[in-house]
Amino acid sequence: MNEKISEFRSWILSQRIPSGTIEDAGDTIKITTPSATGEVTFNDLDVFIIEMKVENRADGENKFYLHFEFVDLAAAKENFTAMLRALNETNKNRVLKILFSCTGGLTTGYFAEKMSEASAILARKFEFNAVPEAKLYEVGGGYDIIMIAPQIGYKLQKISDKFPDTLVMKIPPKIFAAYDANELIKFFNWFARYGME
Repeated sequence: MNEKISEFRSWILSQRIPSGTIEDAGDTIKITTPSATGEVTFNDLDVFIIEMKVENRADGENKFYLHFEFVDLAAAKENFTAMLRALNETNKNRVLKILFSCTGGLTTGYFAEKMSEASAILARKFEFNAVPEAKLYEVGGGYDIIMIAPQIGYKLQKISDKFPDTLVMKIPPKIFAAYDANELIKFFNWFARYGME
């Protein structure tokens, strides 16, 4: 494998895939997100051919397919960036899963209920759940965002360290105390559009 191909592979493997994983499987690099799978396959023929594809996990539909001769590193990176856009577009159509947590789960349970009511009128699909902090470590890995109540805000770093691939945030006290679901919905809409790319 030539030096530029090795550099390209390393660059791909260094990319951060929100809510997803990237794995080196020999001649293929596999990318998995909750809604899509992507593959970059390196074919060493008379020339180096790179094949990129994205498939919707729900229905198996092909969302992106491109193969090209590797000639230029910048062009290859541009092609991979286009592939990531297709992967992200597939992810945008999925439900954004948000978990609230507080000491006992009671106030965040009520907050999650208010959030569900506020988001019911929106086209974007959200799933809100709440758990006491004691259960957070069991179930938190399956969520896109974990929102912790102000009363356990001092544990933000510990929870973030436990879930490095999940956005973990403290609910601002002003929003939490007033159960201001509309303010958080604005943020979740922004995150669904831009933060998951």
